Amino acid sequence: MCIGLSATIIGYELAANLSRTFAAAILLLTPLAFLFSTARNSRELADVLALVLYPVASLMNSGLDILVSGVVAGTIAYDVHKWREQP
Repeated sequence: MCIGLSATIIGYELAANLSRTFAAAILLLTPLAFLFSTARNSRELADVLALVLYPVASLMNSGLDILVSGVVAGTIAYDVHKWREQP
């Protein structure tokens, strides 16, 4: 725990001294890694549909676009998946 705390303090101190462009690029790495990982592992229609519907939810500009896309786009994708599996 001490190592993690020390690394966090050092990271914050180093981040304060970075240029704004480099700091923004580093902050962008986490969402991009998540997006690419999710897109790569999308094997079923429900997964792909949830990824495609996220930009639609983000157009709402409500600040809750991740929550909305998780609930609404995920529900729609799940319903389409279940509908396709019915005989």
